[in-house]
Amino acid sequence: MSDTAAPGDTTRRLVALSDRIIEHIRVAERWQDPKTRLHHALAALPREVASASLGEEIARRDDDIRRAVEQSGEPGDLLLRIRHLDRALQVQVEREALQNLRTTVDPRTPPIATAWTATRLRGERDGLFAQVRLLPRAAAGSTPGLEAALSTALSRSGLHAGDNGQGDYLLAARLILEDDASGEGTIRQQGVLEVTLVERAGERVRASRRWLIRANAGDRAGATRRALDEAANLLARNLRQLLLEAGSH
Repeated sequence: MSDTAAPGDTTRRLVALSDRIIEHIRVAERWQDPKTRLHHALAALPREVASASLGEEIARRDDDIRRAVEQSGEPGDLLLRIRHLDRALQVQVEREALQNLRTTVDPRTPPIATAWTATRLRGERDGLFAQVRLLPRAAAGSTPGLEAALSTALSRSGLHAGDNGQGDYLLAARLILEDDASGEGTIRQQGVLEVTLVERAGERVRASRRWLIRANAGDRAGATRRALDEAANLLARNLRQLLLEAGSH
């Protein structure tokens, strides 16, 4: 399974770090082009300074990873433990990018050793995801076929449904599809898919999301089928993120 955090988050943090390192740049030479009269400057960043700065950032991330991994091993809320491991994974991805940058800046400097890799952390996080048992339920009055779409989404996302009506969390969904304006010879069905994750012990709501579902087809049955397929695909892409959000509540 892919990482759950948005790739842009890691990119923004690395850009911010690059900006801090650039603060150490000094102007090594200035000159003026005699033809264009334009002024130029040659900037220089000592390898040792850049390497040391990157080493400090790597050390900070190693501390963050260690704390997150330790927290993920503490007994208690499974969703919170998953969130801690996912945090460790995202920081490790940053760390590996920083290590590659440090090697590029100063190839003579040996890599900083670590006990972790993104592959290992991803595997441990996914192992905790596999322990979650969800009980999919479609709300009364929902479009027929929604509960089957929920089960399909669970399977595609690598998550597991509880056996014989058992499960630690209720995955409650509601979707009522209705006809919408459409062109000649085409039926459009649309509705709002509402999903709520409820901890069954104490009936505590842990997370909820809403999405607009739309689908077209030549007949109503076809449009409904496509809408339910879209709901299943959308949930498969977002269920893990929903569990991570639940880990913060």
